[in-house]
Amino acid sequence: MKKKMLLVLSIIWLLATMSPVSAGPLNVEEINPKIKSKEVSPLYATIPGNFEVVTKKINGSFVIFYLSENDSVLSISESYYQGQEINQSDKTEIIIKGDVKYFYSPFINRSGGSIAWIKDDILFEMNSVYFDKNTMLNYATTLK
Repeated sequence: MKKKMLLVLSIIWLLATMSPVSAGPLNVEEINPKIKSKEVSPLYATIPGNFEVVTKKINGSFVIFYLSENDSVLSISESYYQGQEINQSDKTEIIIKGDVKYFYSPFINRSGGSIAWIKDDILFEMNSVYFDKNTMLNYATTLK
């Protein structure tokens, strides 16, 4: 009997202390019907040397790693371009080669950097601590 009474009092106390629930309108972000998803196949850079190439598919995008015996030497992310802006800092250098605009940003406090560009509706992002800007630009032009 004491257990039942304690349970009833606990439920009454719980109901009395609960705040009323109010729901606002649901915000739904409309997807632009002009932007459609596109199946992307990975493109690989021609990089001299003996590297193990590992390709991972994450949420429709590809990340390709060029690995030495001890570390990742270069990584390239490839995804369908949907109009997002390319991240830039005050150190970002814009390099135009042919009809492609490359955005190079050096890493802070270490060698290497990252290059991002858009070509044929694909957003590419290349990162390396081993290669300099000119070498990475050269590799970017070899993607096939």
